[in-house]
Amino acid sequence: MSKMYQCPRFEDCGAPVCPLYEHWQKTKNTENESRTCYYLRKLSGSASETDSEGGISVFLELVDANVLEILLGRIYQSKS
Repeated sequence: MSKMYQCPRFEDCGAPVCPLYEHWQKTKNTENESRTCYYLRKLSGSASETDSEGGISVFLELVDANVLEILLGRIYQSKS
């Protein structure tokens, strides 16, 4: 089973690029796409909501550190 199905926010997520999807590099963001993974936004400081359910710890257990570094780097680049 794909790790993305284990994500605490999977049922309500609409992000086109999921860092838990094993083929995430094959997915595309459209130029006007503003939706990103909640946990990526949270880790980059872009999400203002609180994570009262502790889903971030589950996400961090599931996500590959290299994928996380690449995708967070893209978020930081787009901010500058």
